[in-house]
Amino acid sequence: MSAEPWRVFVVLGLISGSLFVFLTPPFQGPDEPSHFARAWEISRGRLQATAPSTPLPENLADAIAISSRVTFDSGEKVTISEITGSMRGSMGERDVYHAGAAIYTPVPYAPQAAVIALLRPLIGESIALLYVSRLANLICSTLILAGSLAILPFSRSLFLLLALTPMFAFLRSTASPDAITGSVAFLLTALILRMSFSSDSPGRRDVLLLLACSAVLVLSKPIYAFLPLLACMIPHQQFRSTRARTALAVSLLVITSLALVIAMWNAHATFQSIRADEGISPRLQLEAMLDEPARFPAAAFNDYAIHYRRYVAEMIGNLGWLDTPLPISAIAAWALLLIAVALVDGPARLGVREKTICSTILAASMLLLSASLYLGWTPAGAARIEGLQGRYFIPLMPLGLLLLQNRKWGRDRWNGAVRWRSMMVLTSSAVLLITAITLLQRYWIL
Repeated sequence: MSAEPWRVFVVLGLISGSLFVFLTPPFQGPDEPSHFARAWEISRGRLQATAPSTPLPENLADAIAISSRVTFDSGEKVTISEITGSMRGSMGERDVYHAGAAIYTPVPYAPQAAVIALLRPLIGESIALLYVSRLANLICSTLILAGSLAILPFSRSLFLLLALTPMFAFLRSTASPDAITGSVAFLLTALILRMSFSSDSPGRRDVLLLLACSAVLVLSKPIYAFLPLLACMIPHQQFRSTRARTALAVSLLVITSLALVIAMWNAHATFQSIRADEGISPRLQLEAMLDEPARFPAAAFNDYAIHYRRYVAEMIGNLGWLDTPLPISAIAAWALLLIAVALVDGPARLGVREKTICSTILAASMLLLSASLYLGWTPAGAARIEGLQGRYFIPLMPLGLLLLQNRKWGRDRWNGAVRWRSMMVLTSSAVLLITAITLLQRYWIL
């Protein structure tokens, strides 16, 4: 077996991901109807959504309607005939509501939109386009994650397991923008770790890749805008000169700020409240936050204190529309394995300074996540936060687990005993197999 973790990931990631692509019925990824509709309109040249709905071919709109009966009802199953029925051509179009995805820029939909535009003239406007868009998402995100594993200076076993976490693997096999967002976040984290601890000074290629990752991440989901600040971890000794360090800092600030402005302008221009009748108004919520500044921090703290176990379970493996959980024993075992590997995988290179930066950015990002849901998904003036899901924390998982590094137990485990590498492969394969079985039992008539 090869000693390169990125090779192991590519094999396991593509095999399991391809299996998930076809085991997951159409539009059973989280918010997949909206995301596919957004990718579809981008493929037709509409880079910014101008309405809360977009026209899709009637057969695809029918497939979305048929799939909705399965969502949230574990007793409902799908049949092959229902899917093949959507393979036929379509004579007309029907609007599909996609307000939840309309706020996103085209960036996280690039793989899906590109393959739809390329193959639509060849295979027609059928449900097959959903499957090829899933495969494009899978391949692109797998390559990005393989790159992050290839450049990591340490903790490669940990990052391998994180990349193969069932929920993340499942998202990569859907049309969700979370696939690209999470993968780029992992690459950004790995790149900054290499720039911080490599024996060589950061080169031009490293700097350009850092700027590109920061821009793509923020344009994909601005709620992760604090992650590029991990670059503060890079010691000044790593730079050839003070001028080089200043140039990187200024460039990163400008690029990230510009990407944030574009993403927020797009979100503001396209925002359509899905729950306006329930008192959801970002403007009114912001006014309420300014009137009582202590309400939101208290709500965020209480939300994490009450729901942290649910968020962890969703982050590891609650598939579909949060209606297809893995067995609780598998979720608990994977969580414990991640913690154990984080404690012993190394060598430990993060000191107090680096861990302080990581923990600060982690806390700020979690607060920003809560704020985004408080503004856009929670009734104005409420003392709670609604809509937060465990999958939103996937891009932050490396930060949280890197905090467990310690010099007492930390070793370069991957390049050590063959037994360790075998254990990583076998445990990952086992949990991915359990994931596949869960999807099979949940959705298909056996």
